[in-house]
Amino acid sequence: MTAVLGSLLLLGKEFTRTILQENRVSVAAWLALIGALGVYYLWTISLGAVPTSIGGTGLSNLVYIVYEQTGLAGLGPGRLELREGRFSSFLRYIPGLALASLALLVVFVAAGGFLAGRAKRLKLSRWFAFLIVLPFSVIVIAAWAGQARLLGRHFTPLYPFLLFGLAVGTDQLSIRNGAPGKIALRAFLGLLLFSSLQIRFAPRHVRDDYRSATAEARRAVQSQGLVWWAADRATANYYGLPVAASASPTLVSLQSPFAHELPVLPEPDMIVRSKPDVYDGHAAVLAFALGRGYRVAHLFPAFEIWERSRPSLASPAESAGR
Repeated sequence: MTAVLGSLLLLGKEFTRTILQENRVSVAAWLALIGALGVYYLWTISLGAVPTSIGGTGLSNLVYIVYEQTGLAGLGPGRLELREGRFSSFLRYIPGLALASLALLVVFVAAGGFLAGRAKRLKLSRWFAFLIVLPFSVIVIAAWAGQARLLGRHFTPLYPFLLFGLAVGTDQLSIRNGAPGKIALRAFLGLLLFSSLQIRFAPRHVRDDYRSATAEARRAVQSQGLVWWAADRATANYYGLPVAASASPTLVSLQSPFAHELPVLPEPDMIVRSKPDVYDGHAAVLAFALGRGYRVAHLFPAFEIWERSRPSLASPAESAGR
């Protein structure tokens, strides 16, 4: 909605009036659809379908979104390392990230200089900035006010603007005669390629291993054991583990519980724990496992499998070979 309003402001009053007059049926249908979606949204809120309270929006995840969207994520720590060490994880990657950031800045400065001149001639700079900034400002404010967790995918509509800026900047640097600009361009493209390869092949960027974690949980369930699942329910269901919001005789879903909630539950044979900052934000599951004599039996990327009957720590390679 904010993008549409921004577009109308960008087009001007006369052009907007012409569009509305010539497309009355389409505009009426669009308004009816938007109104119906608004009513549906309010109805879902009345039923308690609010954004998840797991996590929230703060400066750290906004910085990470910028870091991820600009293509530099492959040059720094992986997501799992960031969860464990926060921003201290960046320290040993500073040289590569600083060089890439400098090259990226040169590209954006070249793009900004070219676009600013064009926008000034067309008198579009103010409205164009408004069109870009307003929708995403609304997203950030709404997430912060509603304590929802913003992720990179929520800013996907911004990506065409980012790619356009990069394309203009690289084009401007490629046609200039100065050596510094061409060096910055080659450095940027080379580091961007290296970052992409790192994300694809580097072990530190491996994805959460839900496949192995659900396989271990299914094994326990099939043996009539009780599993506490402190991880994402939807992904577990995708891999064939029927985790529901309500507890079952063999599966209990835990979403960042408090310590007083755990002793009243049946004691598990296995505890599956993932992303402590999201699914065990109060460290209640960890404290319970340590206090009741559980030990880590298997480690997978982003997962700890705790069992009371297995005192030894198995390596990921041994776990994968099971």
